[in-house]
Amino acid sequence: MSERRTASGTTLHLVPEPYWSTFAGKKEYTPEAFAEEGFIHTTHGDDMVITVANMFYTSDPRAYIVLTIDLDRVEAETVYEDPDDRFPHIYGPLNLDAVTGLRRIMREPSGRFTGIGEDL
Repeated sequence: MSERRTASGTTLHLVPEPYWSTFAGKKEYTPEAFAEEGFIHTTHGDDMVITVANMFYTSDPRAYIVLTIDLDRVEAETVYEDPDDRFPHIYGPLNLDAVTGLRRIMREPSGRFTGIGEDL
């Protein structure tokens, strides 16, 4: 494993829209797999989010959205563990005041993700 380095700046997180809606009015968010994985996956750049979505979520028919997260406002530990500093991990619940934007990710009927829309 690579050395852990503190992550900062802006990053992105992909979440099923119906699941995200269950956090309305709450102060913190954790993804569906958080209990198993122990951290929140994020990545830098729209293109990488689309690549990751197509690698892992094409068979999930739910609508997805992309959260824009200000890592400098995240209260949990945020670290890079990959050598290219492209995939920050958030080791704890995400305080929702660190979310600075929401965008819908578009997809084809086949499930393939194709682009990210404007802010919701």
